Order: sequence, then C-alpha cells, then structure tokens
Amino acid sequence: MKIPPLHRILETLLLCVLAFAFLWRGGKGIEATWLLAAIGSLLVVATLWNERRMTDGKDVPPELWSAVVLFLLWTIISYVLSLTQNYGLDEVLRDGTLFLLFLWIMRRNATNGASTFAERLIQLLVILTIVGCVIGVFVYVLQPVTRFVGTFFYFRFATDYWPNAWAEMLLMTWPLVYRWSQIAKTPRSRIARDLVLGFVIGCLLLTFSRGGFLVFAIQCVLLAALQWISVGKKFEVKSTLRSFMLVAVLALVTFLSCNAVRGQFHEVESVARKATFTADEGTSSLTERWGFFKQSLTLTAMRPLFGWGPYSFRFVQPRLEESVLATSDHPHNVFLKLAMERGIVAALCLLFIILYALRSAWKSAWRTKPIIIAVIVSVVGVLIHNLIDYNLQFVGIVLPFMLLLGVLAYPSLCPVPLTMRRVMRWTEGVIACAILIVVILEGRTLVLSSLGRHAEAGKNTQVALSWYAQAEGELYSRDLELSRVSLL
Repeated sequence: MKIPPLHRILETLLLCVLAFAFLWRGGKGIEATWLLAAIGSLLVVATLWNERRMTDGKDVPPELWSAVVLFLLWTIISYVLSLTQNYGLDEVLRDGTLFLLFLWIMRRNATNGASTFAERLIQLLVILTIVGCVIGVFVYVLQPVTRFVGTFFYFRFATDYWPNAWAEMLLMTWPLVYRWSQIAKTPRSRIARDLVLGFVIGCLLLTFSRGGFLVFAIQCVLLAALQWISVGKKFEVKSTLRSFMLVAVLALVTFLSCNAVRGQFHEVESVARKATFTADEGTSSLTERWGFFKQSLTLTAMRPLFGWGPYSFRFVQPRLEESVLATSDHPHNVFLKLAMERGIVAALCLLFIILYALRSAWKSAWRTKPIIIAVIVSVVGVLIHNLIDYNLQFVGIVLPFMLLLGVLAYPSLCPVPLTMRRVMRWTEGVIACAILIVVILEGRTLVLSSLGRHAEAGKNTQVALSWYAQAEGELYSRDLELSRVSLL
C-alpha cells in the first residue's frame, strides 16, 4: 500500500485539530493552541521541504508577505519586552502558526489538488456546524445558562459558557451552509438542505446575541448584493423567496420549540427584555465595552510602539477600572487589543492583511465562483463581530478564519524573482522550526505543571510541589509560582 506524503498526512491532522477545537470548548483550552502550533508548524516545514527545488511560478506578493512577517516579528518583540511575560507565549505560538498557515494555503491553492483541501475544509465546517448545533440543542435544553452555546462550553464552571463566541462561529459558517444548500441536485434535496439552514439560523437566534443579530443582518444584505451583482438579470426571484420563507419558518420553529422544551426545566430568556436592555445585565454590555474601548486607547497611548505584551490587557486594565468587577481579558475589539498589547504597528499590519485579502477576492473572478461569495460573507461577518466582541482566542474560530482568509488572498499570487522566493521560504522555515522547537521544549514543562495543578486541585500538596519543582525553568509559567507560594 502506498503511503501518502508526509505533508498530506499533516493536512488531514490539521483538519482533525480543527474538529477537536470546534467540538471541545471551542478550542479555548491551551491544549488546542499547542496542538495547532505543533501540527501547523510541522505542516509548513514539510511542505517547504517538499517544494525546496522550485525554479519558477507564482508566489505571495512581497508587500503582503512583508506585512505578515512584520506582524510576527513585532509580536515576538512585544513578548520579549512584555510586562506580563508569564502569560502570552500561547498567543505568540498560535498567531505565528496561523499566519504561516495563511501563507501556506495561498500557495496550496496554486498547486494541483489545492482545491481539494479547500473543499475538504468547507465540507468539514458545514458538518461540524450541523453536529455542533444538534449537540447544542441538548445543552441548551438541559443546562441552566439561558443562551445557546453549541459546543463552546466547559461543564466544570458555570462561567465557562460562551454564547457570543458560538454566535460568531455561526456567523462564519452559515454562509457556507447556505452555499451547500444551493448546490443540491434535486428539488427534494434542496428543500432538505434549506431546512438544515433554517435549523442553523434558529440556533443563531437562540444565542440571544444582539451583536450577532446585527452582524447577521449586515451579512444578509451583503450576500444579496453580491449575488445580485454576480448573476444580474438571471437572479431567480421566485425560487429565492420560496427558499427564504422555508428557512425563516424553520428558524422560527427551531427557536420557539427549543424554548418551549427548555421552559420545562429552566428559565427562558425574554426576547423583549433582551432587546430593550432590561435583562439581568441591563446596559452593562454597552457601558462596559465603551469603557474597555477608552481604557485600551489610554493604555495604547502609554506604550504605543510595542504595547504591554501579548495577553496583558486583563492584568493592566484593572488600574483604570471605573466600576466594580468591570474587567475583561480583552477590550472587545481585535484592533484595539493588538494596538494596546503589541503596538500600533501590529494592529495596522493585521488591518492591511485583511483588506489585502478582501481586495484580492474582489478583483478576482468571484462573480463566476459562488463559493467565494460565501467565503467573503463569512470573513466579513467575523471581522465586523470582532469590532464589538473579540473571540479570536478560540482556535475553533480563528483557525478556519485564517484559512478562509488565505483562500480569499490566493488570487493575489504573482510572479516573484527566484532569489526573493528563496528568502521568503527560508524565513518561513526558520520561524516554523523555532515554533516547533519551543513547542517541544516548553511542552514538557507545560505537561509537568499541568500535572501539578491537578494534584493541587486534589489537595495532594507534596505531589503538586514535586511536579512544580520539575517544571522549573519554563518560559510559560502562568501562575505556577503563585501556586507554589500558596502551597508552601
């Protein structure tokens, strides 16, 4: 039996990491980040080695590649100069791997069989969305939290339920489910797939995410506009309205029936109270966000060049806290978070990369490729939602987002001189190898300290101290020293 090339095996493993992150806590746990860093960096190295003898062809535009590398180098420098170095290494590894995969999938789309991976990615996202919604129905009906969370929860703590993150995930995947419903081969199959789409949108409604509803409305307008531009007079109004009514009815049925069943066990969130900001949280979601925005700008002004360090907002922001317990891990805006934590240059680099990818997709032949329209709507939806609620710390969200962004940026590939191409490949190879080395070396102490935390939770003090002693010297200490002091 012929053994597949290593990089093909690693591609499958990357999709497995995505499935794991999606189904287990949304990939918010540190284990998902380190699996992503290990598999992703190894995939990049294997692919670069497999293509080491390239002589001609297209490559990533130098300006886009430079923005990616500058973002990564700026992030590394920010971490080195960070005021909270015991936290943040996971963000450095995660973002380093993701941006390398962004460049990887752009080139992957330029080679034979590349579309196969993109198709596998989109098919997997559609399947995971449906499975996640089915699981989420049981979770919504049986658990006390009043909002739909899909698979983005951790049963250990009542606070570890993330409805806004799940809403963002559905904002990214429902356009892909919509496209999947459009390619049905028979009218009966089309109706069945429209029913699935209605179920997914119903689950989005059950999140009671006001920001999610706003972004969803924007996505619907954008999708309609792009489709109208792409097909023009061939736009089928009757069939579209028929599908729309079917989807809307099932979405409403899903919303009402799930709430009716849940009402037998737990309280059901009031739509009116949520819409009028008279629910338990009142207007705090707005006032706190506005406060976080202002505080992040104040902190950015204090350290505009390299920021306070990755994942530092939660530790630095309390000094500016304006009301009791008004704290957060992030300022609820991706660009404000980057500007405050890593410096204004890092935020501008990310903005440039996203706009470049969207511009590439817009200038390409997207009008003849309906799947690209769906991907544009997905990416734009995630981007807008992250302007009011940051959720890119979830590997289950940020990994497919970056891969889809790379698919949009693919048309920008252009002829690049051989010398420049070699510099680009060698630079990426060095960064990927550095990530892999850190994962291997730091992964050992990460496991040891994790064993110590489990022993500490089990009140086994001596065993915990023993594990913590073996984990000494780790770069990513988190709260290890605080735990040791507490035990001693």
